[in-house]
Amino acid sequence: LSSSSRAASMDGEYVARKKREQLEREVEWFITDNRHSLNDAAINMLRRMEEGDQRRVITGGSIVICKNVGTLFETRISQGRAREQELAEKAGAPHSRFAKQAVEEDVRQWIASNSRYMGEKFAEHLAAMSPEDQWRVISEGSLRESVDPCALLESRAKRGKELADDLVAVF
Repeated sequence: LSSSSRAASMDGEYVARKKREQLEREVEWFITDNRHSLNDAAINMLRRMEEGDQRRVITGGSIVICKNVGTLFETRISQGRAREQELAEKAGAPHSRFAKQAVEEDVRQWIASNSRYMGEKFAEHLAAMSPEDQWRVISEGSLRESVDPCALLESRAKRGKELADDLVAVF
């Protein structure tokens, strides 16, 4: 190799190393800023992720993990009601037109698939709710990403990669 080729190669290696070091610092800052929501398994997972996945997780913003399933249920219900009210106002229709009802079998299946993330108390609480409120809770999906920090990190990395792949396919 010529001396200019070697110099360019060394410059490229230097830049790549500096970028890796910067990302490592950003990962540690992210961990520090989100320590209240991350457990040891999630921290180790983030540190072992590929650089692209680490960037996708970090750019997703702060991590919010719910420690109380009852609070999560209430949040999902209030947000669902607010969306329904907004739709009703836009359509000039009654609120009830946009309030869907859960089917008992769907509620049973949702409880079974989420039992690992909630105790019997919350399963009973959900079963006792109105069908509209049950729908508002279960229609938001699994509890996994809301209560399991590892699942949230995996999901962010996966969704970010899918979005990047979609953008590449468009252009």
